[in-house]
Amino acid sequence: MKVAKYYYYPGWWEGTGQGHNVINLDKWNALPKQYQAAVETASRDTFTWVTGKYDYVNPPALKRLMAAGAILKPFPQEVLETCYSAAGEIYTDLSKSNPHFAKLYSSLTAYRSESLMWMQVAELSFDSFMMRMRTRT
Repeated sequence: MKVAKYYYYPGWWEGTGQGHNVINLDKWNALPKQYQAAVETASRDTFTWVTGKYDYVNPPALKRLMAAGAILKPFPQEVLETCYSAAGEIYTDLSKSNPHFAKLYSSLTAYRSESLMWMQVAELSFDSFMMRMRTRT
């Protein structure tokens, strides 16, 4: 297997694999309730499967890359910040020219801001604790 010499992380552009169902609201509302329930169930099951698969296949994939000679390197902080800022500029421009994008992006950023404290208190602290404990065994 040929691999690139360096594997840079984190993959800041994608925190996790995601899928989206985009359905015209009028068409959705016209569906019988049991069809809506079927779509919701299939969507939920697919999201759970994709997220689980993502989490399951990536650790051994990383090990294979390293075994093949890839060297892990973190992106420099300056690179991460520059990419983050550039993405923000693109999203701002898109929001100006695309009202649908602006609505979705506004909703996303509001949720992200609202959930940040929870993520820091619960998820980040738990993950950090578990990583520290795993290095002790």
